[in-house]
Amino acid sequence: MLTGQQDWYLPSGNDYNVYTYADNPFDMTAVNPTGGAQFAAGPPPGVGTTHARGQHDETLSAGLPVLYGYDFNGMSLLADPSLAASNVGSFSVQPSGDSHIAVMVWNSPADTYRLEYVVNDVAGNDFRASAFPALEADHRYREEVIVDYDLNRVIETTLTDLETGETTTITPADWYLRDAPGGEGNLSTGFRMFNFWAGDQNNMMAFDNVVVQQIPEPSTFVLGVLALVGLLAARRRRR
Repeated sequence: MLTGQQDWYLPSGNDYNVYTYADNPFDMTAVNPTGGAQFAAGPPPGVGTTHARGQHDETLSAGLPVLYGYDFNGMSLLADPSLAASNVGSFSVQPSGDSHIAVMVWNSPADTYRLEYVVNDVAGNDFRASAFPALEADHRYREEVIVDYDLNRVIETTLTDLETGETTTITPADWYLRDAPGGEGNLSTGFRMFNFWAGDQNNMMAFDNVVVQQIPEPSTFVLGVLALVGLLAARRRRR
């Protein structure tokens, strides 16, 4: 299980587990092209009936944008994936009411899913911004989101297809955080991986190479890297 490794913990529900690409219950065997032999995912079929979560806390400094990055792979474990419904999983910055949530939602049929962001509009109302509408199931992607807490908004999101190398970047002008322009702009205190599991839907959302970095200037990073490699989430700092 993930809880207890490198300060990861379980906020509620079922625990996230750590698996190897070479031997896991999801039939995921290809090594992640960005490196590492392990990944984190919800429990396998037949283990628990509630959502799976894994959370890690961070201490950030004021005045610097923050990059949140992670590899992810969503799939249905049903014999008939067309029966899959609702969310696959999510990656939420905590406390979730103060920042953004990236939600992976099944399309119909469930051979693809879309990536949406729960953010605020200019009036301070919650809405879902659809950014990447047709991601393939059982396919590896990397998502990187840059949040400027001084401006109180998401300033960039980039999706990379790890199997083709294709990258798409969106620079939204109106994806605000809590209370929109002029809001509190509270720094995040951590992040949470989430695997949606309701009834017999049997969704799996895997994460790997999770990174939280503060950016004083382009391509210069100073906080630390949390990567799902080796034991999991080994931390290092560069100044």
